[in-house]
Amino acid sequence: SYDRFDYRESTAFLIGNEGNGLKTETAQLADTYLKIPMEGKLESLNASVAAALLLYQAAGSTGRFTLEQEK
Repeated sequence: SYDRFDYRESTAFLIGNEGNGLKTETAQLADTYLKIPMEGKLESLNASVAAALLLYQAAGSTGRFTLEQEK
């Protein structure tokens, strides 16, 4: 699952489109496959939403950014 992956190493994301995902040739280049769990009857997430979730998780888990309340 995407929230358990160690993003501290160099990481690149391959994100396919909503309908077809990645081409087989592209998917085979990946070292690891991550899954974003979804509830309900959703077939897939919009590619930009999936990318945003992954980038947000990666940045937060590596300490590259923190959510701080403005004063």
